[in-house]
Amino acid sequence: MHIRYLFPFLCAALWACTEHGEFERRLVVADSLMTAEPDSAYRMLDAMSEEAAQMPQAQRMRHLLLRTHAQRHAGIGFTSDSISNLLVSYYNAHGTPNERMTAHYLKGFSYLEMGDEPASLRCFNEAVDAADTSSLDCNYAQMGDIYGQIARIYDNHAMPDSAIRAYELAENYARKANDTISVITIWGNKSNVLIDLGQISEALELREKASERFKALGYPKKAARVKGLCIKWYIQQGELDKAKAAIDEYEAISGYSRIKGEAKSGWESFFHIKGTYYLETGKPDSANYYFNKLKLAGDTLFNIQAAQKLQNAQTMYNYMRHQEAAHRKELESKNVQLRLYRYIAFTLLFAAVMSGLVLLLRRREKRNKRQLVVARRENSRLNAQICDNNRKLDELNGLIEEKISVITSLNDQLNQQAIDLNSYHKQAETIQQLNEKIAHYETEMMNQVTANLMNRLTEEPALTVVYRKLKARKEYLSKSEWTDLYSTAERYFPALCNIKTNPKVSVSEYQICVLTKLGLRINDIIYLTRISASNISNMRSRMLSKLFGEEGGAKDFDIRIKSL
Repeated sequence: MHIRYLFPFLCAALWACTEHGEFERRLVVADSLMTAEPDSAYRMLDAMSEEAAQMPQAQRMRHLLLRTHAQRHAGIGFTSDSISNLLVSYYNAHGTPNERMTAHYLKGFSYLEMGDEPASLRCFNEAVDAADTSSLDCNYAQMGDIYGQIARIYDNHAMPDSAIRAYELAENYARKANDTISVITIWGNKSNVLIDLGQISEALELREKASERFKALGYPKKAARVKGLCIKWYIQQGELDKAKAAIDEYEAISGYSRIKGEAKSGWESFFHIKGTYYLETGKPDSANYYFNKLKLAGDTLFNIQAAQKLQNAQTMYNYMRHQEAAHRKELESKNVQLRLYRYIAFTLLFAAVMSGLVLLLRRREKRNKRQLVVARRENSRLNAQICDNNRKLDELNGLIEEKISVITSLNDQLNQQAIDLNSYHKQAETIQQLNEKIAHYETEMMNQVTANLMNRLTEEPALTVVYRKLKARKEYLSKSEWTDLYSTAERYFPALCNIKTNPKVSVSEYQICVLTKLGLRINDIIYLTRISASNISNMRSRMLSKLFGEEGGAKDFDIRIKSL
């Protein structure tokens, strides 16, 4: 691809990333509205459907998951399991534990809406299995909701013991989620099962506790509705004063009554409870009044419910038609999107490779420039050192010539037998002084050469690696790093090659020889070779005899190896 085509594609790719980011942001907003305002969340997500069809698969599936979840919270029924099956298939392969749990949970709801409770129960159990309850980000609130649904299925199938256990798990996870409202709601649902088990007192106590907690938290309507569940049992147990107080609270606060004594449409069953109360208090006329209202409401209630069911069915049919059309459109555009994504991915990959290549070339150029500067500096230093060494060599040669001259003169005098003893001693003293000066110059020059050699060694990459790892004390030399170190040391000290090829010398012993020759401290040698101090001391003593045929200790070995 020509370079002039690269910039427009990069711009397009960056624009796509920005667009996806905005889409994700709106998904997060809709998710935050899911529980408190499910209708708003659903409308928002439904309005994003066409835009979602243009998104990558991950965004499309997340949008579909959230929209289906919002549909459940908004009370819009499910008439098919096709969407939930798609979600389960995708998130089983690609999702997090929370996403897999949600997908199975929604599939369970679709079966629940279609009247298949056994299949629904299986899916809810699969949702529980998909969750990771040990994770810090586990969606405990949803776990509580799932166990609440499981409990209601058990209750519907007359399995109270199983329902109680499920409600206890639901309450446990609701507490972990700090969802106090759900905990109190579970108490009310659990009380129904206790009544089925004949534990009336325990059920009433739990309902009263729930009502009081709702009041304390500022939810008077919820409190009145829970207390309304107690009225029938107050009457049966003869606690008529409690029943009257609960009736008054229910009518005044619950929101299920228009005016005192008149139930809202759909809640006419309250007429029976109130009629029973008047019957128990010896007021048959009032009782008949409410029983008759309940009878009159029967047909009306049936008609209202039938109309509502018809309307719900029509609404759901329209919704499913829209959903299926969107799904078909999504499938039709899938191949085009895949080609586009592949093209963008190839463009980004090409840009990344080119950028990496340019960066690599620039780094290599900078490294070469640094090496050139170091080489020039080293060359200047060596030239200066050579000049200094030449000067000292000239001085040394002069001393040697003077020594030779004195010796020649002395020999001449001895041959001529013309020298006295005092003159001999003076000249011998002069020769001794010249020998000392020559030795001093030779030592100084050798030390200078050694120092220059060691300075150059410390700048070698292999030695730089060694010093860095010794300073950090976090890792050892790798096999390739040892090889580089051997090569560097042998280049500066060729005598090491003879030791390396000696069949009597092991790898560990050769490592000790190299590190000692390079001037490393004994503690550093112990760290790099990972051999104990006592073993290293013994090995050095043995190598003195093995390599040099001498007897002595570890320090004697160090002196001999450094003198090579």
